[in-house]
Amino acid sequence: MSESPAARIRALRAQVERANVLYYERDAPEISDAAYDALVRELRELESQHPQLAQPDSPAQKVGGKRAEKFRPVAHPSPMLSLANALREDEARRFFTRMRELTGLSSVPFSAEPKLDGVALNLLYRNGALDAAATRGDGQTGEDVTANAAVIAAIPQKLNSHPASIPDLLEVRGEVVIATADFAELNRKQAECGGKIFANPRNAAAGALRQLDSQITASRPLSFFAYGIGGAEAPPDSFPRTHSAMCEWLQASGFALPEPRKLSDDEEELLRYFAEVRDGRADMPYATDGVVYKVDDFALQKKIGYVSREPRFAVAHKFPSETALTRIENIDIQVGRSGVMTPVARLTPVVVGGVVVSNATLHNSRQIEKLDARIGDYAEVRRAGDVIPRVESIVIARRPADARKFAFPAACPVCGTPAKSEKMKGKVEGEWIYCPNPKCAARVRARLRHFVSRPATDLEGFGSILIDHLVNSGKAEKPADLFKLTREDLLAMEKIADLSADNLLTALEAGKRMPLARVIFALGMDGVGETTARELAKFFGSYENMRDATALLEVFAFVPDIGTKTAANIRRFFHAEDGEVEFESLRSAGMEWTNSTPKRRYCSPPEFLTKMGNLGAVIQREDIHLVSGFAPMHQLGATGAKKLADEFKSLDSLRSASAEEIGTVLGGQKREVANRIAAFFRDPYY
Repeated sequence: MSESPAARIRALRAQVERANVLYYERDAPEISDAAYDALVRELRELESQHPQLAQPDSPAQKVGGKRAEKFRPVAHPSPMLSLANALREDEARRFFTRMRELTGLSSVPFSAEPKLDGVALNLLYRNGALDAAATRGDGQTGEDVTANAAVIAAIPQKLNSHPASIPDLLEVRGEVVIATADFAELNRKQAECGGKIFANPRNAAAGALRQLDSQITASRPLSFFAYGIGGAEAPPDSFPRTHSAMCEWLQASGFALPEPRKLSDDEEELLRYFAEVRDGRADMPYATDGVVYKVDDFALQKKIGYVSREPRFAVAHKFPSETALTRIENIDIQVGRSGVMTPVARLTPVVVGGVVVSNATLHNSRQIEKLDARIGDYAEVRRAGDVIPRVESIVIARRPADARKFAFPAACPVCGTPAKSEKMKGKVEGEWIYCPNPKCAARVRARLRHFVSRPATDLEGFGSILIDHLVNSGKAEKPADLFKLTREDLLAMEKIADLSADNLLTALEAGKRMPLARVIFALGMDGVGETTARELAKFFGSYENMRDATALLEVFAFVPDIGTKTAANIRRFFHAEDGEVEFESLRSAGMEWTNSTPKRRYCSPPEFLTKMGNLGAVIQREDIHLVSGFAPMHQLGATGAKKLADEFKSLDSLRSASAEEIGTVLGGQKREVANRIAAFFRDPYY
């Protein structure tokens, strides 16, 4: 490297400081964990080689970031340190060897557990009751988030342990996380209401935990997993003496802990455990980025001690990076089943997380503009578990002179139909560009692939190649066509022999009997995932009930997990996209589904009022029945709904209330809003 050690150290410090601010303070990292670890490692090595250039305030010697001014500072009774990283197997082996040397023992028991990728939190319990909660901050002082911790169901307000075993003061440390499935559902809901789309579960958890309004925190699917203690005052003799025993004590006290855990003094067994967790992490409910090894005995931990920012007795054995740098060779358009035209980066093949990746999504036009992604650029690509790879960032410094911008085509690249666009609603700016032709071959193929997929009808043998042949030959245009296929139709397909045809017909026969929820999901209504399909099936009981409810769209406000956009999409499916014909054609083709008794559900007055208000935007946009030309109870939020319910107690009282009385309760609300609410309750339609 041509630059001097001093110049390189200055550059590294600036990069690490910037990364710390973005990660710890803004919850918006712009580089991967692996890239950050590499910067810190290089900085430490250079400072070690050139001690005259080392500084006590170097970011290589710090933990975390600055405390946000909006939160009260909380000093941790014992520091919250970070962990050293082992990026390769030989580094993990050196850690085991060093622990044996430092203890003077030939056999040292180690406790191993998954390292969850979340937000570190310190919980302070006094006499067994939660007294305070604080983020890591700079390791010495964190942010007071006690009110937010109190609304996370996974955090016990009181410990379940026997009083004799509870210290007077106890620090419990762990990670606030969001499950992968919950994260996907959260982003779906955010997109539906035009809110912020989160980059990853860790960012979403951090943003939820650092809210000034604890109601926002409570609305997010947060979990907490303890990984140990920071300190304890005057523990009784029965208090655990090892980390593994402490884990059992914490579980008995009401905490969840990362699973699976391992206790062993055999490093080969520990490394096999690492490989098992690494290979199975795609199926784990929470994001993990490594395994933590700790000397199990607390007395030995004390003997081994600490260095400036981390304990010597523990190390994080990191998984291979799930990001990699590669070149964008081209950008193509992929047309989905709803017609949305998604830009896809065609990449120079690169190994990411053990898998060769050659394509990555760029999401939409806004994302391309935000990244300033161009054909020829070098991009950091991320692949998490089995999720579709995505372009995380562009390395502008390496942009070649001939890199060129990408322009969306004016027409569908498959069928040639002029493309349409739809503005993103709410806080998200930009637009979706889509093909409006429902008979576009790309849309038909995508719909049929979705219909036969495992979470839907799970038609074994009907892979992408066969679906393409069926569409191209004109033998399948809609899902019901699949159940009409004959043996002769299948044998006419390339590479399908007698046995294969028989197997496909057997799969089709088995696929004719399905629960209603899977049929709803299989038909691919925009915004209706597996969870929403189950809720619709439970709530309505039959497709006919769901179809009829679209005439009175307000009903959908009371179905769990249904937002305004999804309700409008379901209505459009039945009224503009021949949804009833889809169901009836499946029934005519011999498909049967299991109906259930519609769910009866009590709805409290505050919940009723809030949901009716929230649905206003759909009613207005869809142009069905309006009150005085406006959506019913539009602009009535949760706070106003609660005020009305508390004051009037029942819907009968509200029905007889005047606009003046309603306006007074709402605290000077605009007269037209109060008039609209009063008119809503007088309207026979409602």
